[in-house]
Amino acid sequence: MARTWLSVTVELLGGRGTELWPWPGRVFAVGPAHTFRDLATAVDDAFARWDRSHQSFFTLDDGRVVADRPTVTTRRRHAPPFRIRCSSAGGRPAQREIRELDMGEVRGSIASADADRFLDAVTGCDLDDALQQVGPGIPMALRKRRERAEPVAVSVIDRLTRREETGDAELAEELLASLRGEPAPGRPVAVDLEMLSDQMEAIRADRPAGSST
Repeated sequence: MARTWLSVTVELLGGRGTELWPWPGRVFAVGPAHTFRDLATAVDDAFARWDRSHQSFFTLDDGRVVADRPTVTTRRRHAPPFRIRCSSAGGRPAQREIRELDMGEVRGSIASADADRFLDAVTGCDLDDALQQVGPGIPMALRKRRERAEPVAVSVIDRLTRREETGDAELAEELLASLRGEPAPGRPVAVDLEMLSDQMEAIRADRPAGSST
């Protein structure tokens, strides 16, 4: 988890519909032998979290998600019951630079159904302002490069769930279905509009005179 000892400050932001202020916090000493699971357990203990049935996961600065496989495959659409923020100081290793998202590359990779190109385009970028544009590429990436695409999918779903702008909940639900290998809810069906128009005209022609239905 770390190459040297870190002083990690964890602040409880809120949960279950409640926003806390000021944020209660704890400081943890994290060493090279500690894992994210160790940190999650320590946070649960420090904040007296009695319900341990919910999984824990960490979203890193560059958008990557650290989670165990049950979290990836069974996580519900809604946000976790409690949200925390972590920051570290003292002996902090160099951070990976967050790249600017190239929307032309994102669109091109989705249009060509190139999963590796798509994942290369979005990994390590700040996606918060482009979630709706990135989302359509996630199912394709999961089909072709599932192992590599799963952390990206979880990160996008998490950000959509927390942002809650118009269309975010629907896209998060569709992406979660793709992540689980399930049919997307309410998926549109392709319709031949010309054929539909002809059928509607035929129905109108067969309707009795004066009928309004």
